[in-house]
Amino acid sequence: MMIRGTLLLLMSTPTVYLKLKQEIKDAISNGRISSPVTNEEAKRLEYSQAVVHEGFRMMIPVNFGFPKRVPDEGDIICGIPIPGGTDVYPNYQSLMRCEEVFGKDADIFRPERFLGDGPEVAYRLKVLDFAFGGGHFTCLGRTLAIVEMNKIFIEVRAY
Repeated sequence: MMIRGTLLLLMSTPTVYLKLKQEIKDAISNGRISSPVTNEEAKRLEYSQAVVHEGFRMMIPVNFGFPKRVPDEGDIICGIPIPGGTDVYPNYQSLMRCEEVFGKDADIFRPERFLGDGPEVAYRLKVLDFAFGGGHFTCLGRTLAIVEMNKIFIEVRAY
């Protein structure tokens, strides 16, 4: 879903598609990527990585994930008391469109929000990574999914 959805977003956003295509073309002509591209080479393409992150954010492949069970004594989440034994599901769709994290244009496909290395970008990446879970609840396929996302848009480029 994420790959297909990001391809759709690229096709419907020509300026982004052209920037991505140019970055890949330049990397090929400069010998910075091989065929097939390696994960390490793909990670060095800044705009490509921004497209991957933004595509993942806009086309999040998980709807509900796995619930976390509130301890028997209950808990308070965002000021709301939750009874013990309640299953709590994160709302990934809402989280990935949160204006406080991703800006007023959170509903728009704009990879530039992931360019640079400032604290805002680092925070956005942490929020994005939340979709894979955390700790011993981290998705077992996380590494494979990231490698696949890093490589796919370079390999299916149009000349």
